[in-house]
This record gives sequence, structure tokens and C-alpha cells, in this order.
Amino acid sequence: MVNSELPDGLQVIYKPGPRAHEYGEAAANLYSGCPHGCVYCYVPAIVHRTRIEFQQVVPRYGLLLKLVNDCRKLQRALFRGRVHLCFTCDPYPAMEQAVGLTRNVLEMLHRHGIKYQVLTKNPTLAMRDFDLYLPGDRFGVTLTCDNQASSSIYEPGANDPAARIAALGYAVSRGIETWVSLEPVIHSTETLVMARFALGAGCREFHVGPDNHCNSRKFGVAWADLVTELTDMTRARGARLLVKEDLQKLLIAAGRSDLSKGAL
Repeated sequence: MVNSELPDGLQVIYKPGPRAHEYGEAAANLYSGCPHGCVYCYVPAIVHRTRIEFQQVVPRYGLLLKLVNDCRKLQRALFRGRVHLCFTCDPYPAMEQAVGLTRNVLEMLHRHGIKYQVLTKNPTLAMRDFDLYLPGDRFGVTLTCDNQASSSIYEPGANDPAARIAALGYAVSRGIETWVSLEPVIHSTETLVMARFALGAGCREFHVGPDNHCNSRKFGVAWADLVTELTDMTRARGARLLVKEDLQKLLIAAGRSDLSKGAL
């Protein structure tokens, strides 16, 4: 039977938790740590490391050997979902240029007939692997700030916003399916600007949700207004807007259940 359920006994690939499952049926984290230094990142607290310690990136020990066993199990189970890369790290830290771990992982997934989706803030390096993408694979970027000055405050180690938009456009030109995560929302106006740029680059799927850890509440995001504008904007371009479940609940509680599903 062809399915999207994960078999038991996996070591690297796992089923995302309740707040992450909307991104995909499976995920894998390839590196320990992330160099971007995002002030809104929740992962250091989860893995009990200081933010400085978390910026020290190392490949996960023995990952490829464990992953090949996982892939064989998924292949036998006829798994047909996507593997999301990554939640607790970026699949393209600077060291990936020399190490090539992510590229090896993408190749291994394909050898076993498994699709993947990438989410990165370092698309300049990620573009190196665009030759590996097949139908069903997806390339995504996180869009937050609409200018380098703001980005350097909130995510100082990441590629600048213009580079992320350029990478989306290049992926589209190569026939690669693209998507955007509009999370966290730091300033609604900047989120809307970046969404417009991404639409102009040809992206046709957007995910939006509340930041459950810091900035959204700090800046008092007017969620109904934001989702209304995003819905109108994406619908006009024939794009898809997915409103994450946590945000759906906020909208329903505010009496705006009409906005809770976004534009499909």
C-alpha cells in the first residue's frame, strides 16, 4: 500500500510534532546548531544551549549511515510523503559548501524514491543543488524583513532579503516548485512587502502563522488585517495561502473564521 505514514524504528527521519506537522509528514535535521543567530529562534532553549553555543555548527554524527537505513525502511513501506529539511537547523550553513552533507542527503533520498522539501535562509548556497530537484521536490525560503538593515538585527547570519527573492525566481525559472514561510511575522508591513516580491518572482505557495515564542506578541500583529491582505494578494495571483492551525484558532476566536483557511 502506498502511504504517507512513517514506519517504526527510524533514527534520523521523524514525524514532526503538532506545531510542525503542517509543513510535511516527515522531517530530518542534518546539522547540530545554526549560524544565522536569529533573535527569535526558539531552538537553543529546546536543546539547552546558549545562543552563542548554538551558532557553533557541526554535522550530526553518523547521520548518513543512519539515514540510509531509514531510507530503506521508507522505501519498503512505500512512503510517498515529503521529508522536510530542516526544523532545528538550516540545511545550508556555510560549512555545507565544503562538507556537502545536505547534497549527499538529497541524493540519498532520491536513490530511494523519496521526495523532499527544503526551507533555508541561505539560498545562495542552496542554489548549488538545484540540479538535483525532481518533480515533487520543493524549494522554500523564510521571508521576514524587507530590508538588509532590519534583517541584520533579527537574523544577522542569514542571506539578505533580496538574495532570497532572487533564489525563488531562479528556482521558478528552472521549473522547481517553490514555497515561502512567512514566519515569524515581526512587522506586518515588511511581511506584506516580501510576499509581494515573492509573488512577483513566481512563488505560488505561502505559509503564515503566529510566532509562538516572542516577536508576534511583542509587536502586536493585527492578524485579521494581515491575513485579509495576504488572502487578497495571493488570490489575485492564483497562489495558495496556508494559515497555520495556531493562527486559525486566533482568527476564529476573534470572530474571523472566514479568514481561517486562507486562499486555496
